[in-house]
Amino acid sequence: PRLLDIRQTMRKSGGAVWMVPEAEAYADEILVQTNNRTYTGAQLADLFASLDPDTAAIYGHTRNQSIHVLGPPRVPTHCIYGTAVPTEGRLRYGDSFDQNPGLLYTTGDGTVPLKSLSYCQQWASTQTQPVTVKRWPGRSHLSILFDEQVIHEVLDVVTAPPLRPISKSDGFD
Repeated sequence: PRLLDIRQTMRKSGGAVWMVPEAEAYADEILVQTNNRTYTGAQLADLFASLDPDTAAIYGHTRNQSIHVLGPPRVPTHCIYGTAVPTEGRLRYGDSFDQNPGLLYTTGDGTVPLKSLSYCQQWASTQTQPVTVKRWPGRSHLSILFDEQVIHEVLDVVTAPPLRPISKSDGFD
């Protein structure tokens, strides 16, 4: 992705910022590097500020609504995702952001890295409601939507009887 393309996308589509890795989850991991500097998850605000003030403002606003701020969902949760597909993990620029970056790959679903996909597993230890995780090796972010086995899995989840009614003791008023 070119910087100008990123700027235009971020300005036109507020949802694009949700594709940015969570700062806390990637705090010590290098996500973007140039010949002069590296940016970890903890430094994403600095990265966006150096690119464009409007982009930095959109990132800052969205970050305040992030999954870390919101916490676990406090309802029975089913996480279903693909794995074992090469996924962009780091962008490597030269001297400037005005050129296309080199890409370093990690594993994930071809769109989202495994580290982000598997985040929901943490909720199992932070909420009383059950968290179920089902991984589908070799399925991409898009192909999982058309995979017959995955569709049956989702149908099993949504048609299963409720585990129990949600009550005030779950933290809801």
